[in-house]
Amino acid sequence: MSNKENIPKLRFKEFSGEWEEKATGQVLKIGSGKDYKHLENGNIPVYGTGGLMTYVNDYLYDGVSVCIGRKGTIDKPMLLSGKFWTVDTLFYTHSFKESIPEFIFSIFQKINWKLYNEASGVPSLSKATIEKVKVNVPKKQEQEKIASFLSSIDKKINQLSKKDELLQNYKKAMMQKIFSQKLRFKKEDGSDYPKWEKYELKEFLIERVEYPEELLPIYSLTIEKGIIPKSERYERAFLVKSDYEYKTMKENDFAYNPMNLRFGALARHKEKLDVMVSKYYNIFYCNEKLNSYFAVLYFTNYNSIQFYNKMATGSLEEKKRVHFREFLKFKFSFPTIEEQTKIANFLSSLDTKISQNKKALEETQRFKKALLQKMFV
Repeated sequence: MSNKENIPKLRFKEFSGEWEEKATGQVLKIGSGKDYKHLENGNIPVYGTGGLMTYVNDYLYDGVSVCIGRKGTIDKPMLLSGKFWTVDTLFYTHSFKESIPEFIFSIFQKINWKLYNEASGVPSLSKATIEKVKVNVPKKQEQEKIASFLSSIDKKINQLSKKDELLQNYKKAMMQKIFSQKLRFKKEDGSDYPKWEKYELKEFLIERVEYPEELLPIYSLTIEKGIIPKSERYERAFLVKSDYEYKTMKENDFAYNPMNLRFGALARHKEKLDVMVSKYYNIFYCNEKLNSYFAVLYFTNYNSIQFYNKMATGSLEEKKRVHFREFLKFKFSFPTIEEQTKIANFLSSLDTKISQNKKALEETQRFKKALLQKMFV
């Protein structure tokens, strides 16, 4: 089947014939959001381009509507229903003609709205531009069948997203309880482990200062994702000026950026692969008295990061840093290696569940994206 005939590649067998091309303005009307600050608190949700903002006592629209950003985030359409209010950066749609909102929502998800951006600064869309965008629509009965099918996939995506949020929050709560010692683990025989004791970090950490003898994969440290491959868009020949521009990092080594440790720039290299990282990072590894997985979670929890921020030194705020010689003098309370291992195993099992759920979520999202390409013209 050819798209030139306005027929989708994948279709329910009971439907046939071409879809009709129309301007968006022919199938719906666009409403503008408004300021809500004059309203009182209530139970009517207020939405902006980033999602739910607050609740008020009045509504702008009551019904099912597809919303799209006017300014800021313009490529994340959302489907709303019931009574709601939108701020002035978010358009809502109404008065649908020979179309249903749920189907239009899927079309809006498929459109690359960034191509219609009208501003050089903050991304922007206008009503006139949206109304001119061409869309292909079948008869209402086919729209309803497609929308019903895709809504079941959206339901699964929402369930997996909520599960991810719950698992992440549960892990965060458990870490707070564990590292504040409000939650303690027991030995196999049910007895208590010894109290946590304070030690300087030099009791557990060994610095690694090694330079690569051969060209290794180039990695970098990020706060969000840890130790990751350097972007392939950089030419390796340009990056590698000399062997001493980089340090070697091995599996289970840690790296931290002295300038950004107070923001959480510390991570463990988990791959069984020697890599090169910036010579400006401090590299270290744990001795047999400290579990590496326990350490990375302990060193990057909220209280630890606040401590680094307090201890960072420098004449200017933007140049404050934590030198490795000072880092080794920091005192933290540690459990025995046996309790560390038990804590690490527990939190690692949570990570496995989070990873499995995230994989299922990503696979479902990819499946829907593929359907949007095949089920629409």
